[in-house]
Amino acid sequence: MNPDGSLSNGRMFFQGIGSGVIEEGIPDGMKCDERGNIWVTGPGGIWVISAEGEHLGVIDVPENTGNLSWGGDDWHTLFIPSSTSLYSLRTTVGPRHEPYMG
Repeated sequence: MNPDGSLSNGRMFFQGIGSGVIEEGIPDGMKCDERGNIWVTGPGGIWVISAEGEHLGVIDVPENTGNLSWGGDDWHTLFIPSSTSLYSLRTTVGPRHEPYMG
């Protein structure tokens, strides 16, 4: 970051998540896990991308998703709202710790 608050040394982190057609699934909700990986909604479900920009995989969801959030007693339950349903699954990692999480 520059002294005036503007960004510097910009680069493309990751590209190619979908075609931009909303019916096919588009990047929308995005979260960071405790290891620095990025979880983002996209075609087919939740895409997981390493902090280095490597595509680690996709968690298949049977309908388009718009967001995601970890919760539960230990923050290892991933909640995925979609077109008509709310899905949940246990994950081996949790979210990046934020102050509101206690």
